[in-house]
Amino acid sequence: DPYVPAPLIQRLGLREGLLLSGPLEQVRKGDANKDDIDMLIGAFNVTEALAIMGKGHDWLAEINQGQTALWELSRRGVANGMRFIMTAKQWEALKLVMDLHEVQLANATVHDIEKAHDFVQSVIRQGRARAIIQAKKEIA
Repeated sequence: DPYVPAPLIQRLGLREGLLLSGPLEQVRKGDANKDDIDMLIGAFNVTEALAIMGKGHDWLAEINQGQTALWELSRRGVANGMRFIMTAKQWEALKLVMDLHEVQLANATVHDIEKAHDFVQSVIRQGRARAIIQAKKEIA
């Protein structure tokens, strides 16, 4: 298992002792809640950022597919009263990204992970991230 120091766990909003594959397992079983989905979103965002920074750049297409699968799963879950049920195709995409994430963490430094987190926060602040819940003007 990749080691992530406690201060970084707190900075990234992770819960100590929680393997990120736990939320994916909850989704697989059909028992995921909002916290599980939020954990996956955070992990997938860091995965994409690390790939953009050169750690797994050749997997960007697959990461994008996983991000899209998670986005679709999340939107459908919110629309269905926070019931997050995935399709088999989404499972394949989600599992691949989680596997990539674990390999990235095993090969990344704390500095790499912090840079990836900062990159993700910058994208969110700039309004370039895909929202799960649409603003009212987007729906109209």
